[in-house]
Amino acid sequence: MMRFLLLFLLIAGFVIGLIVFAPLSFILKTTGAADRGLSWTSVDGTLAGGRITGLRAGQDLLGDASLKLNPASLLGLGIEYNFDWSGPSGEGRGRAGAFASGTMELRDFDIELDFAALDGAAAWIRQSGGKARLTGDLIRFRKGTCDTATGQTWSDVLDKNSAILGPGWPDLSGNLTCEGEMLLIPLQSRSPLGTQLDAAARYRPGGDASVVARVSGVIPQQFHYGLPLAGFAPDAGTYVYRYPASVQDLSQ
Repeated sequence: MMRFLLLFLLIAGFVIGLIVFAPLSFILKTTGAADRGLSWTSVDGTLAGGRITGLRAGQDLLGDASLKLNPASLLGLGIEYNFDWSGPSGEGRGRAGAFASGTMELRDFDIELDFAALDGAAAWIRQSGGKARLTGDLIRFRKGTCDTATGQTWSDVLDKNSAILGPGWPDLSGNLTCEGEMLLIPLQSRSPLGTQLDAAARYRPGGDASVVARVSGVIPQQFHYGLPLAGFAPDAGTYVYRYPASVQDLSQ
């Protein structure tokens, strides 16, 4: 019996060693990171942790990220990393995990994006700059469908674009939530004149994403000239911006 127990412990230790020292590049491919629109220049490290260089989301260069394994996640048949990321598109930290059940989670996150470096941002936003910030406790997808989202959104893009939209706008803000299968990232603000701006980004794993922004309420005369130049199209007394341009208006 003792020999059997020792043999079992030896085999178990060997298997655990293989898992722990598996290349981090192999782990990223196994968890389907590339299938979710991510790519990278190089990866150094093992399952226990490492560094990703030249990380991209689609065409946007995110930069570099360091990862450290949360060992407790292995007991839940998953892999969760504490991450710290920085690059030309922004910076962020938190915990990201993928599990055998098909669940993906982002926990305790604080992410800041620089619109000037994001291809998905409107040209007028990239030119004038501005940042967006997402903070929260949990975003969870189950088999590609948004299940839970708790957190806040913020952006100073209106202040950076006062030449087009006028001064006095409060910062955009909102609360993360799930809308059907999609993660909804809303941003809203209302000017002292009564002009309303509602923006919403929608996302789910696999690359499905869209952005819709609507200007409504009291629309000053100069907006009727400036908004079309910024990519907004007239729509039933309001102005709407869509990315991609062919996406249906999901803001109603």
